[in-house]
Amino acid sequence: MITVDIRNLTTSPPDKKFVKKIVRETLRYMEIKGTISVGIAFVGRVRIRELNNKYNKKNAATDVLSFGSDEQFVVPKDTGEYLGEIVVCPAVVKEQSAKSHTIFAKEFAHVIIHGILHLLGWEHEKSEKKAKEMHAKEEEIMDMLGV
Repeated sequence: MITVDIRNLTTSPPDKKFVKKIVRETLRYMEIKGTISVGIAFVGRVRIRELNNKYNKKNAATDVLSFGSDEQFVVPKDTGEYLGEIVVCPAVVKEQSAKSHTIFAKEFAHVIIHGILHLLGWEHEKSEKKAKEMHAKEEEIMDMLGV
């Protein structure tokens, strides 16, 4: 069973059904079994910039940040194994989708998938090879989801 705890700290409510589908289907595709809990927080530009600065030493707003279960800070652990938390800034995602001429829902799904892969240990900042592998996996999942 996969539990998705959503916390919206923005003025625009996310499509919770869509978010839960992306999380659950991604974890199933990655063959994650058992009772799993994932937290997702939607925040504004100021908050994501603060978090990015604090944890990554980057003083800029970003689209998504991931925090493993040992770094939990917004959504409490409720049931089973707590995988971690994904923090998404919809305003940045919207800006990125406009710049890349991508439908918002597709970009939105992509950043959630990206965050989940980080929670599962995937990295893209350490080498070009790892970045290509992670991007390929994201595209594979996007294709599977049909987004």
